[in-house]
Amino acid sequence: MHRGAAAKAYESKQSSSVLHCCALLLVTSVLLGVVLMASTGAAAESATGAAFSLFVKLTFKTNEAKETFYNDFTPLAQWIKDNEPGTLAYEAINSDKDPLVVLIVERYADKERDFLGAHRSSKPFLEFRPKLKALQDEGLVEVDGDSYIDSGAGFVRG
Repeated sequence: MHRGAAAKAYESKQSSSVLHCCALLLVTSVLLGVVLMASTGAAAESATGAAFSLFVKLTFKTNEAKETFYNDFTPLAQWIKDNEPGTLAYEAINSDKDPLVVLIVERYADKERDFLGAHRSSKPFLEFRPKLKALQDEGLVEVDGDSYIDSGAGFVRG
Protein backbone atom coordinates (compact mmCIF):
# COMPACT_ATOMS: atom_id res chain seq x y z
CA MET A 1 0.00 0.00 0.00
CA HIS A 2 2.82 2.32 0.81
CA ARG A 3 4.22 1.67 -2.61
CA GLY A 4 0.87 2.54 -4.23
CA ALA A 5 0.76 5.88 -2.39
CA ALA A 6 4.26 6.74 -3.61
CA ALA A 7 3.28 5.86 -7.17
CA LYS A 8 0.16 8.03 -6.91
CA ALA A 9 2.21 10.92 -5.53
CA TYR A 10 4.71 10.51 -8.38
CA GLU A 11 1.91 10.40 -10.98
CA SER A 12 0.29 13.46 -9.41
CA LYS A 13 3.59 15.35 -9.56
CA GLN A 14 4.07 14.32 -13.23
CA SER A 15 0.52 15.37 -14.11
CA SER A 16 1.10 18.72 -12.44
CA SER A 17 4.30 19.23 -14.48
CA VAL A 18 2.52 18.28 -17.71
CA LEU A 19 -0.34 20.68 -16.93
CA HIS A 20 2.16 23.41 -16.11
CA CYS A 21 3.95 22.85 -19.47
CA CYS A 22 0.63 22.84 -21.35
CA ALA A 23 -0.44 26.05 -19.66
CA LEU A 24 2.90 27.63 -20.48
CA LEU A 25 2.61 26.52 -24.13
CA LEU A 26 -0.94 27.86 -24.32
CA VAL A 27 0.05 31.25 -22.91
CA THR A 28 3.06 31.41 -25.26
CA SER A 29 0.88 30.50 -28.24
CA VAL A 30 -1.69 33.14 -27.36
CA LEU A 31 1.00 35.78 -26.90
CA LEU A 32 2.65 34.85 -30.21
CA GLY A 33 -0.73 34.98 -31.93
CA VAL A 34 -1.43 38.44 -30.53
CA VAL A 35 2.02 39.63 -31.61
CA LEU A 36 1.59 38.16 -35.11
CA MET A 37 -1.87 39.64 -35.52
CA ALA A 38 -0.67 43.02 -34.35
CA SER A 39 2.38 42.98 -36.59
CA THR A 40 0.53 41.85 -39.72
CA GLY A 41 -2.26 44.28 -39.00
CA ALA A 42 0.24 47.09 -38.59
CA ALA A 43 2.01 46.09 -41.79
CA ALA A 44 -1.25 46.03 -43.70
CA GLU A 45 -2.28 49.32 -42.17
CA SER A 46 0.98 51.06 -43.05
CA ALA A 47 0.91 49.63 -46.57
CA THR A 48 -2.64 50.83 -47.22
CA GLY A 49 -2.10 54.01 -45.24
CA ALA A 50 0.95 54.85 -47.33
CA ALA A 51 -0.67 54.58 -50.76
CA PHE A 52 -1.49 58.01 -52.14
CA SER A 53 -3.56 58.91 -55.20
CA LEU A 54 -4.28 61.99 -57.24
CA PHE A 55 -7.19 62.43 -59.62
CA VAL A 56 -6.70 65.46 -61.85
CA LYS A 57 -9.55 66.51 -64.15
CA LEU A 58 -8.58 68.43 -67.26
CA THR A 59 -11.29 70.19 -69.27
CA PHE A 60 -9.93 71.36 -72.62
CA LYS A 61 -11.40 74.16 -74.74
CA THR A 62 -10.31 72.60 -78.03
CA ASN A 63 -9.27 69.24 -79.48
CA GLU A 64 -5.96 70.84 -80.49
CA ALA A 65 -5.20 71.70 -76.85
CA LYS A 66 -6.05 68.13 -75.84
CA GLU A 67 -3.72 66.79 -78.56
CA THR A 68 -0.93 69.10 -77.36
CA PHE A 69 -1.42 67.75 -73.85
CA TYR A 70 -1.22 64.13 -75.03
CA ASN A 71 1.90 64.87 -77.08
CA ASP A 72 3.60 66.08 -73.89
CA PHE A 73 2.01 63.61 -71.45
CA THR A 74 2.63 60.34 -73.32
CA PRO A 75 6.47 60.43 -73.22
CA LEU A 76 6.33 61.60 -69.60
CA ALA A 77 4.12 58.64 -68.65
CA GLN A 78 6.53 56.24 -70.38
CA TRP A 79 9.51 57.78 -68.57
CA ILE A 80 7.70 57.45 -65.23
CA LYS A 81 6.84 53.80 -65.97
CA ASP A 82 10.49 53.07 -66.74
CA ASN A 83 12.10 55.09 -63.93
CA GLU A 84 9.73 55.50 -60.98
CA PRO A 85 8.98 52.08 -59.45
CA GLY A 86 7.04 53.70 -56.58
CA THR A 87 4.56 55.17 -59.07
CA LEU A 88 1.91 52.46 -59.22
CA ALA A 89 -0.27 54.15 -61.85
CA TYR A 90 0.08 57.17 -64.08
CA GLU A 91 -2.60 57.26 -66.73
CA ALA A 92 -4.70 59.73 -68.68
CA ILE A 93 -8.22 58.48 -69.38
CA ASN A 94 -10.86 60.07 -71.57
CA SER A 95 -14.39 60.86 -70.45
CA ASP A 96 -17.05 58.78 -72.16
CA LYS A 97 -19.46 61.71 -71.89
CA ASP A 98 -17.37 64.71 -72.95
CA PRO A 99 -14.57 64.33 -75.53
CA LEU A 100 -12.75 67.36 -74.10
CA VAL A 101 -12.44 65.96 -70.55
CA VAL A 102 -9.44 63.90 -69.46
CA LEU A 103 -8.79 62.46 -66.03
CA ILE A 104 -5.19 61.85 -64.93
CA VAL A 105 -5.02 58.99 -62.44
CA GLU A 106 -1.87 58.94 -60.34
CA ARG A 107 -1.14 56.37 -57.63
CA TYR A 108 1.99 56.22 -55.50
CA ALA A 109 3.17 53.63 -52.99
CA ASP A 110 4.30 56.39 -50.63
CA LYS A 111 3.37 60.08 -50.73
CA GLU A 112 6.60 61.49 -49.33
CA ARG A 113 9.11 59.22 -51.06
CA ASP A 114 7.43 58.48 -54.39
CA PHE A 115 5.21 61.47 -55.11
CA LEU A 116 6.89 64.42 -53.41
CA GLY A 117 10.38 62.95 -53.69
CA ALA A 118 10.96 61.00 -56.88
CA HIS A 119 8.08 62.17 -59.06
CA ARG A 120 7.77 65.90 -58.33
CA SER A 121 11.52 66.43 -58.53
CA SER A 122 12.19 64.43 -61.71
CA LYS A 123 13.54 66.36 -64.68
CA PRO A 124 10.81 65.09 -67.09
CA PHE A 125 8.02 66.18 -64.71
CA LEU A 126 9.68 69.56 -64.16
CA GLU A 127 9.78 69.98 -67.96
CA PHE A 128 6.15 68.87 -68.40
CA ARG A 129 4.54 70.99 -65.69
CA PRO A 130 5.24 74.40 -67.34
CA LYS A 131 3.73 73.11 -70.60
CA LEU A 132 0.47 72.26 -68.83
CA LYS A 133 0.62 75.59 -67.00
CA ALA A 134 1.01 77.41 -70.35
CA LEU A 135 -2.20 75.73 -71.59
CA GLN A 136 -3.91 76.92 -68.39
CA ASP A 137 -2.57 80.45 -68.75
CA GLU A 138 -3.81 80.59 -72.36
CA GLY A 139 -7.29 79.53 -71.20
CA LEU A 140 -7.08 76.26 -73.16
CA VAL A 141 -7.53 73.94 -70.18
CA GLU A 142 -9.14 74.08 -66.76
CA VAL A 143 -7.46 71.92 -64.13
CA ASP A 144 -9.28 70.55 -61.11
CA GLY A 145 -8.50 67.65 -58.86
CA ASP A 146 -7.98 66.20 -55.46
CA SER A 147 -5.75 63.80 -53.57
CA TYR A 148 -6.66 60.71 -51.56
CA ILE A 149 -5.16 58.25 -49.08
CA ASP A 150 -6.13 54.59 -49.36
CA SER A 151 -8.82 53.41 -46.98
CA GLY A 152 -7.84 49.75 -47.21
CA ALA A 153 -11.35 48.83 -48.37
CA GLY A 154 -11.55 47.20 -51.78
CA PHE A 155 -8.69 46.23 -54.09
CA VAL A 156 -6.66 47.13 -57.14
CA ARG A 157 -5.67 44.45 -59.64
CA GLY A 158 -2.33 44.77 -61.30
